Amino acid sequence: MPKTIHLTNASALIAVVLSCASSRPAVTPPAGQPPAEALRQPPQALRFIEGRWESSDPSNAWQMTARWSEQAGRFEAVLTRNGQRSEAVGFTVGELVWKATPQGEGAVREEQLFRSAGGAQTWREGSVNLQESTPDRLVTTYSRFVRVP
Repeated sequence: MPKTIHLTNASALIAVVLSCASSRPAVTPPAGQPPAEALRQPPQALRFIEGRWESSDPSNAWQMTARWSEQAGRFEAVLTRNGQRSEAVGFTVGELVWKATPQGEGAVREEQLFRSAGGAQTWREGSVNLQESTPDRLVTTYSRFVRVP
């Protein structure tokens, strides 16, 4: 015997399906390109991320300078001073080593470049801990930094 769907159940099912649909297709931008809705200015509450930071790791006190990239819609940091271990694995001053992308609702996605002694490198994803970070301290999944004047 065929099953029948009551009209109110069918309406509810259609409403659920329609609520999952998007009016625009989900398109992932090509690697290295920002999303179409990239922010042109950093959110005010995150502007403290801009500036020079030093890793709190005493065995590898490397420094980076973070700036807002209007084109990419994120913070990007370049290496401004090597630590002992980062120099040993081949990092170079001026190299892009860190990215932080606002995700809305008080979240910031972090990407930090890691390199092994053999030269293999990978971008590891994490987050910026906004509850522990302050204008003079930046806390992320992989590192803790202090502001450098």
